[in-house]
Amino acid sequence: MREFTQQDLQIIQQTELKLRETGIVLITEEEVDAAHNAERLIAFFNHNSHLPVTLNTVLEAFRLMHDQLRFKPRVQVEYEAEYDALSQENKNIFGAWWFSSSTKKTIVIDGDQGFSNAAKVLAWMHGKPFSSRNLDLAITNLAGSRGSLYWAPTPKHTDPRQHQDSGSFMSKDSVNLSARDHAQRARQAQADNTPAPAQTEPAEVWQTLCQRLLGHGTHGCQAAMAKLYDQRGNKPWRQLYTEMNNIARSYERTVSLVY
Repeated sequence: MREFTQQDLQIIQQTELKLRETGIVLITEEEVDAAHNAERLIAFFNHNSHLPVTLNTVLEAFRLMHDQLRFKPRVQVEYEAEYDALSQENKNIFGAWWFSSSTKKTIVIDGDQGFSNAAKVLAWMHGKPFSSRNLDLAITNLAGSRGSLYWAPTPKHTDPRQHQDSGSFMSKDSVNLSARDHAQRARQAQADNTPAPAQTEPAEVWQTLCQRLLGHGTHGCQAAMAKLYDQRGNKPWRQLYTEMNNIARSYERTVSLVY
């Protein structure tokens, strides 16, 4: 089993950042996806033990195993770039508008088509004041471009004599969530309805992820994670990864886990 040095891990991180510049982003926020991607990269270098870890060899690994790795859809990457550039106030305005009943009845707001619609609306809003009126205006203007937006299906005619579900579109605890929060809930709901994959990742995968975490975050975050790492004892590597990742999240800093 090949052991990755700190220099190897830094090279892998630099390679992932290079990929991000081209719009190719590995899924790293979810434990299962992160472990899967790490396992595939470790397997590549174990199989090709004669290869050094360099920018070119890691890029080649990503290229050869592209179909085996888990990436974010490009439309999601585009949306997140637009959304992350907003102020918190504008994020709140957009989230409230995006999940309003009128928007839901007009355009698709879920899945890849929803990400595509959101990215185009936010791009149109560049330099314009954020308000529900201007966001509605974005849809009106984008409608003039053929194929620009994905439109909500026309509701079927129903017999008023038939019983109708009186449930609302969103629960009370959902109306103040941002677009990203709802996207996460949608992915989680899909995952909940899918049989969980077998957790067969070897301990070395989780150990590598733990080592990667040690180099991220503020000094205080790194110190807290290093203390937990040093005091691991007989704790399983996956459990340690979860605890270290929770510390990173508690420091309210996005940690990019690169394998």
